[in-house]
Amino acid sequence: MQVPLRIAHFVGEDDVIPFDRRHDPRRRLEGEAVAVYCLPDGSRRISAVELRDIGGNGLGVVAESGAPIGSTCSVFESPPEHAAQRLRRLSEPVFHGRVVRAESKDNGVDIGLSLSRAAAA
Repeated sequence: MQVPLRIAHFVGEDDVIPFDRRHDPRRRLEGEAVAVYCLPDGSRRISAVELRDIGGNGLGVVAESGAPIGSTCSVFESPPEHAAQRLRRLSEPVFHGRVVRAESKDNGVDIGLSLSRAAAA
């Protein structure tokens, strides 16, 4: 079950990303979070992320480090300070999905997640 979005805010009321080929409109987001990836080999990776945009079925983030396409990802609320200390106390992800896009950019890795409608594991 997804919990209310408290880690980010919409940039503008009508701030829909133009020229998007997706069926669901995407909205720009601003906020910071922690992503926990479960890689195809079963190992886990943690990365700080900046929330970029959200749509009906997906979430876009910019991460410090990427993960292979097909990895599962849980995104947790996290303040910018003391994120590592708080990670032990986090229990419910705000978003859960699968990595469907990962492109290296100058400011990090641009990651697209296909969100799961099921409860996060």
